[in-house]
Amino acid sequence: MEKFLREWRQDALNKAQYDSAIFVGDKLLALTNDDKDAFWLAQVHFATGNYTRAQTFLSKQDLVTRNTSCRYLAAHCLIKQSRYDEALGLLGDRNPVHLIANASNKRKVQHTGLQSRHAALAKGGRMARDEAAEEESANRKYEAAMCYLRGICYAKQNAFDRAKECYKDAVKIDVQCFEAFQQLMSNSLLSPDEEWQFLETLDFDAVSVPGDVSASQEAADFTKMLIRLIIDTLPPR
Repeated sequence: MEKFLREWRQDALNKAQYDSAIFVGDKLLALTNDDKDAFWLAQVHFATGNYTRAQTFLSKQDLVTRNTSCRYLAAHCLIKQSRYDEALGLLGDRNPVHLIANASNKRKVQHTGLQSRHAALAKGGRMARDEAAEEESANRKYEAAMCYLRGICYAKQNAFDRAKECYKDAVKIDVQCFEAFQQLMSNSLLSPDEEWQFLETLDFDAVSVPGDVSASQEAADFTKMLIRLIIDTLPPR
């Protein structure tokens, strides 16, 4: 039943049938009491532009303190309401820079995991390992997204140097965090030389297609090409 309701909720959300998505999502959450289902219900409220309701819902459920994605969404709701100080208080003022150091090992771990697939199957541990890897990847992306939101808050406070560092950390943690990269480029927060130097620090090998090393490399190369294209097409300064 849970799978059926999740698919129904997602189908309604994809069609922008928000009343249906809220109705089904509410019934699903009553059945599962699952943080992910709570997040998606709040996400529907966010999609309707009802940021106050989404943020209040997340706070009442105590999801913000225990779930990374919910903390991100709650902070995003506050930013949409121009409550930047509150959003920054929720996000904290420190970026998880330890994730930058760990990112370079990600492809190696994935490759090792693929090589040991048969051993994992023999031990019955493949599914648990894959789920843990997916959860870690999702958390990393939300941590990067929260760096981006910190940057937005600092920019609104005219603390542009701090905003720049937040945007840079966001892209270093998750090279697919395009919003942060776009803020760096569109607001000319980096000099032309700094842009190319920054490009060299990015871990494109962290881009992955689950279960396919060859496709992961292709995706990494394509992502790097897109980033280079953006820099190449910037107007002269």
